[in-house]
Amino acid sequence: MIKLVKLDRHHRKARSNKGKNEPRNISIVPRYMHIAFHQMFGVMQPDDIATQLTKILDSLNETWVDSDFKLIYKIIAVKREKWKKRSAWYVK
Repeated sequence: MIKLVKLDRHHRKARSNKGKNEPRNISIVPRYMHIAFHQMFGVMQPDDIATQLTKILDSLNETWVDSDFKLIYKIIAVKREKWKKRSAWYVK
């Protein structure tokens, strides 16, 4: 059986932050993920999202993850034009 998922248009740069309605700025995402993203991050800028993710991951390590393990992470928000200049920052 095929399950249909409702889709939404997500503005990668929020319209309230001068994001445009052009293909480069639009992602088609499942509605439930779109709602979850905005519940967690609202219309935060990438630097603020990185800070929030760091707090979430710290909380996961302190409270939720098996104490025999630790989530190791590195979150950096880098503008596209700087990727080539600072290729060491780009992590796959």
